[in-house]
Amino acid sequence: MVVCDQVHKDPATSKSTILGTFSTVFAETFPTQARFALYVALTELNGTCDLRIQIVNSDPTSNEEPLFQARSKGFEVPNPLAVIEIALPVVCAFPGPGVYHCELYVDDEPLISRRLIVASAEDLERSDGTLH
Repeated sequence: MVVCDQVHKDPATSKSTILGTFSTVFAETFPTQARFALYVALTELNGTCDLRIQIVNSDPTSNEEPLFQARSKGFEVPNPLAVIEIALPVVCAFPGPGVYHCELYVDDEPLISRRLIVASAEDLERSDGTLH
């Protein structure tokens, strides 16, 4: 799973271009709303499956519902060798700085979890810029 600014799909070739990868979202104030994209390439699925992508707070004391969730029920995969590419635009409100996870579930089983750090813009100013 790749977190990025956006994914462009060339209409002529069907090739995807991933633009602006990152692992940290910086915000001036909280709560903050972030716009980005998630890119996933899946293989070894077969038949009909349900997909769910969600963003959750990784703090175990947090009782929050997922901050973002997208579902595809009855997703058809022709065979296990097929490569299924998913480019999902995301608009997500983060309540505060912390560690969050972008998670992908197939038939309610966890398949991928990708850490996403949300930090204050002050943290960027104090860093050497390598937090991205």
